[in-house]
Amino acid sequence: MQLNKYIDHTLLKADATPDQVKKICAEAREYGFKSVCVNSCYAKLVSTELADSNVLTCCVVGFPLGAMMTEAKANEALCAANAGAQEIDMVINIGMAKAGAWDFVESDIRAVVEAVQTMRSAGLANARLRRVLTLLRPLPDSPRVEQPQKILHSCELR
Repeated sequence: MQLNKYIDHTLLKADATPDQVKKICAEAREYGFKSVCVNSCYAKLVSTELADSNVLTCCVVGFPLGAMMTEAKANEALCAANAGAQEIDMVINIGMAKAGAWDFVESDIRAVVEAVQTMRSAGLANARLRRVLTLLRPLPDSPRVEQPQKILHSCELR
């Protein structure tokens, strides 16, 4: 088994610099990692740095809190795909999950899925939604969500 093919080389720090992003791209190329995962503002840079390699460009939308408007999250996914992201991860709206508003969480995920699928269907991008991140304990005092099956159901929308 080649474990390197399962590794996402990730840099999601708010203060990440272009030079740091280029460095992880070079490392991912060198070691044959599956992807480089960054904030969407670096989609084009990563896509350019990884051109002619088997390493994928992955962006996380809604990171880190998932608390933006659904339309903004879907648009971020569209923009990332248009800039070269091949995989999209997204963060669910943590507050709505904690409140048990599962219909909202599901529609939030569905909007991102549909945005990415629209780009693929139109031949405008090759991105796909890869992972839905829950990050349900972003702070030490955050309670656990008691209905993980609802999260799993929402993830099946992909």
